[in-house]
Amino acid sequence: MAYTIESINGCTKKLQFNFETLDLSEQVKQAVLEKRKSANLKGFRKGKAPLDMVQKMYGPQIESEALNQFVRSQFLEAIDKEKLKVVGYPKFENMKYDGKNSVEFDALVEIFPEIEMKDFSNLEFKKEELSVSDDDVEALKKNYLESKAEMVEITDENTEITKGHFAVINFQGQKEDGERPENMKGEEHLLEIGSGQFIPGFEDGMMGMKKSEKREVNVTFPADYHAPDLQSAKVVFDVELLEIKEKKYPELNDELVKEFGFESVEAFDKKNRESLLDQKTKASEEKLNQEIIETLVKENEFDVPQSLVEQQEEFLKNDLKNSLTQKGFNEQMME
Repeated sequence: MAYTIESINGCTKKLQFNFETLDLSEQVKQAVLEKRKSANLKGFRKGKAPLDMVQKMYGPQIESEALNQFVRSQFLEAIDKEKLKVVGYPKFENMKYDGKNSVEFDALVEIFPEIEMKDFSNLEFKKEELSVSDDDVEALKKNYLESKAEMVEITDENTEITKGHFAVINFQGQKEDGERPENMKGEEHLLEIGSGQFIPGFEDGMMGMKKSEKREVNVTFPADYHAPDLQSAKVVFDVELLEIKEKKYPELNDELVKEFGFESVEAFDKKNRESLLDQKTKASEEKLNQEIIETLVKENEFDVPQSLVEQQEEFLKNDLKNSLTQKGFNEQMME
């Protein structure tokens, strides 16, 4: 077999084939037999025409098919002999065929990269020390009791609003040019302080306000804000605090936990502490594994086949498209 191999990079090889003596008679014979099966020649039933007539009628096409078959077979034999782990499809180029007895061609092919791991015996990774705190359990209790919680107004007029409170507000935004857009206006809007629902800085600017207080809150919209005319825009919001509310959760007792499938408060606490610890353990292991992988990749750089990059890109596009379709996006919105 007449070929040489050139390494383009760590995952791309060029196989250069050169056959100075070439006999395609067997390939032509097989191509004629194959073509005969579908040939419709006048005076003969389909598949029954004489071989020489088939060859005369379809000569150039048959020779081309024979040559293609020869090229594919030589390429596959070389790949098998060299034990190359091919990714995707080869690219054939620089084809030279004199129509008689010689042929040259190149096959550009991507392969899985060969990775030689560097010594990693000195790398160190630390596993987190895990525990479940009372605050963790308390937060979980609130999740269970969320549907039974009541929103209650705080009547003490000296109460200053802080994180965790719910504010009932009127607000109106004003841009630097004095414009007061309707989409920056709200009345009796309920906002959880610390939730991050509004523009960064808005909720922080309300900290310490009391009921019936009015205040100007200055914010700067993010540079990547979805509305181009508000990107990095400085806006002043006139805010009036109408009410301060808080969520009141019922006491978690033996009778209530039975609705959640637990025998008692003690059983609720025990099982959920175990569950929380299990969740933290899994999250910690995933974090550690990711850290190990990222470190090893950083220490052992290698070329990646472009065809795999393109496959992954296409997969991510389709995955995102399916996700957006399920959320009601049309083609124009997805663009």
